[in-house]
Amino acid sequence: SNIGRNENSGSGEEATNSIPSRGNKVASNMPAGTSLVPRAPVSLSDLFLDLVTVTAFSRVGNAIQDRGTVDAPILAYFAIFWQIWSKEASYSTRFDTTDISSHLETLLACFALLGGSLSAYSDFNSAGCDRIMGVAMFVALLHVALHARVWYWFQVGGEVDSVNYAVKRYAVFITVMNTLEAITWAVGMSLKLDSAMRPWVVLVGIILNLRLPQGFMPNDFHAACSKRGVLFILLLGFNLQSIVAVASPYFNYWDPTTDQYAFLFLACFLMFMIKLLYVDDTYAI
Repeated sequence: SNIGRNENSGSGEEATNSIPSRGNKVASNMPAGTSLVPRAPVSLSDLFLDLVTVTAFSRVGNAIQDRGTVDAPILAYFAIFWQIWSKEASYSTRFDTTDISSHLETLLACFALLGGSLSAYSDFNSAGCDRIMGVAMFVALLHVALHARVWYWFQVGGEVDSVNYAVKRYAVFITVMNTLEAITWAVGMSLKLDSAMRPWVVLVGIILNLRLPQGFMPNDFHAACSKRGVLFILLLGFNLQSIVAVASPYFNYWDPTTDQYAFLFLACFLMFMIKLLYVDDTYAI
């Protein structure tokens, strides 16, 4: 997370007019020695996290299919999984994630998502809900550590309205919010399984995780759009695969009929049209 730092100076020195993100827009008067290497908005680690997130979403979809309805626990678990992905995307569109500690944090977040997805069938008054709250608390604590590290590097700050000062304010805000969120999940896990307060604790935890996209420090808009687009494309791919898997028992693979070809082509056409509606090709990988 050495964003905006001068490689030839201490961690608290000013990185004047540099843009704290993955983008390659840099002001012409950037001080000598500052190095911001342009990278693709979506790295392979980001793509792996997207695959894990889609797997977690698919488990929620399976729970909806088995229950035959969309109830409050399903919506809550989907929101928790989505917010875990959003935390990772928010950090990676503002700070450098090429160091080994960031890769380790991403791996741990993947473990958390996969572990939580196993309890997607649970309701609020079950041990499975405790496990999902534990997953959310674990990821919140990971981001407390990440942003506390960012604050430590930029604790000297600088002049008001400077890049370093904005980074420090942002790190303090995110650290405090994630700490409150972790405390909320811990309180929820401590409640009895038959407590009527458990759904409300989950709601408070979800609300505490809401963020303004441009709060304190803007992200890299190009990278953020690309990350959302890649996640959406992966979701469409999983949906297409699910459609084919459900229909496959009715297919004749030795002598395909015109109806089979038409079904596959129309399913692909539907997914492609949804992609055109909701994914902007202007922001590619």
